[in-house]
Parts: sequence; structure tokens; C-alpha cells
Amino acid sequence: DISAYTSDAMADFKPEDFDVVISCCGCGSKLDGDKEAWKQRPVFMDWNLDDPPAIDPGDLSAYRRVRDESKAKVSELLEMLARPYGPQYKKNVMFLCNHNSCRSQMADGWLRSLRGNSSVGVASAGIVGGTAVKEGAITVMQEAGVDISAYTS
Repeated sequence: DISAYTSDAMADFKPEDFDVVISCCGCGSKLDGDKEAWKQRPVFMDWNLDDPPAIDPGDLSAYRRVRDESKAKVSELLEMLARPYGPQYKKNVMFLCNHNSCRSQMADGWLRSLRGNSSVGVASAGIVGGTAVKEGAITVMQEAGVDISAYTS
């Protein structure tokens, strides 16, 4: 259940508080100047997931595809974090996206759902001003058993 999650602007966070930073929307190129420090964390990934609100034909199929891609990537991330360091090390993950209204919210929800007893913290934030969490994202995550309806952006 991610219904109580909130979405903040990346300005509300400090890059040095995170071991892993993931751009969910391919926005790594926007992280320059005073935002460059986000790309200089021990692990930076640019997943470049499609933007469901921009491409969905109205049947939520794009939301479902990106939901499933996000789950696969979060699972791979958790495996990667466990392999080189071991489960005894705490890691903090930041999911960044343009508005933090869909892709980063789904990735955040998946990590919270899949981390089990792993000592992995998670936050998500928008690079630019956000909007409300997209209804399509909420719907398809609920279909998968993950409630993000209380998340805000």
C-alpha cells in the first residue's frame, strides 16, 4: 500500500544521503550545474522508462507495461545491491523523474513492496514541478497488489 507516500522536489533532499540514484525517465541529461552531484553518487542509473500518460491509448496498457518493466528493474537493483555488499549494509535509493507522478512512483512502490527485510531505504522526487500521481499508475499498481493511492507528487 503506497497510498500514504508523498512526493517531494529533489531540492528537499541532499545527494550525499543516497547511495543509489535512478532516473526513471531518462532525465540524467537534466542533472547538470547544481544538480550534477546527483549523478556522482556511488551508483547512478538512467532507466529511461516510457511515459505512460503520454502514450497510453486509454486502456492502461502502457501503464501496465511500464509497471512490469519497473518491477523487473527494481528486482535487478535489489539483486545488485545484495551481491557486492551483502545484506548487512544499509543502502538508500532515490528515484528521480520529471514530475514524480508515474514512473518514479511505480518504482518507489515496487521497491517498498519487494525489499522484504532488506535494509534499503527509498524516496522519490521530481526534477521539476510535480503533478498529482496519475490515476493510471495507481490503478495498474493496485492490480499488481501494490497500493500507491496515497502517494503525492
